[in-house]
Amino acid sequence: MQTSFLDIGSGERIVILHGGDGEAVNWTTLLASLPSDLHLYAVDRTGFGLSDDFDYRRVDLRSPASDFVISLLDALRPETTTLIGG
Repeated sequence: MQTSFLDIGSGERIVILHGGDGEAVNWTTLLASLPSDLHLYAVDRTGFGLSDDFDYRRVDLRSPASDFVISLLDALRPETTTLIGG
């Protein structure tokens, strides 16, 4: 599955994940106010925003959510990262 995300800045990596039916674009005001020495990733979870569709109606939500975060971090390959969810 393809995931869309905003990729801004450089430095310490921070991954920002929306909750509910949000989108990465909802974080733009926050992103603009954070220091420029951070590497920010605002992510569209699958099924939301510009990411591939996903039907959450017939699955246990925890399993796809944790699989998504693990796959995302595997793809980004950060040494360390801070996760922020909202």
